[in-house]
Amino acid sequence: MIEVRKEDIDRLTEVFAHILGGKRPQRLELPPGHPDNEFHQVVEYVNRFVESYNETAELSYQLARGELDAEPPRGRTVVLQSLKSLHASLRTLTWTTQQIARGDFSQKVSFMGDFSEAFNRMTEHLRQSFEEQERAARRLQEQVDELARTRRAMLNIMEDLKSSR
Repeated sequence: MIEVRKEDIDRLTEVFAHILGGKRPQRLELPPGHPDNEFHQVVEYVNRFVESYNETAELSYQLARGELDAEPPRGRTVVLQSLKSLHASLRTLTWTTQQIARGDFSQKVSFMGDFSEAFNRMTEHLRQSFEEQERAARRLQEQVDELARTRRAMLNIMEDLKSSR
């Protein structure tokens, strides 16, 4: 049976208390000469977890601030893989939005569930609004042109009346 000191258990507990309290935990350091036993192995795994947790937390904070140029850390935890997927989706969404802003209303989003449906409806409404605005501008220009033709015709009639007097 291995012997574990109370202060070692306290340090392990502190790591998880930090995580649950919304703080970033620090690596655990065992004193020099600590036996290479099961507890030492647990500390190694906890330290790997702490590193992964802190990297995942940093990526999460970067995504929350909209920092999409952040490079996701390597790792295979489910949470990190989900954040990497979200990161890729947000980068694609940013590119798609830029294309729509340039007038390419053919862009669609299909990888974000309900958000995709709302985004695509918004894009379709934008397309329709821009088309209606273009039609209205053409109609207005046609009316301006017609008024100009009518004005010229009236000026010609007035000129003819003046000449006939």
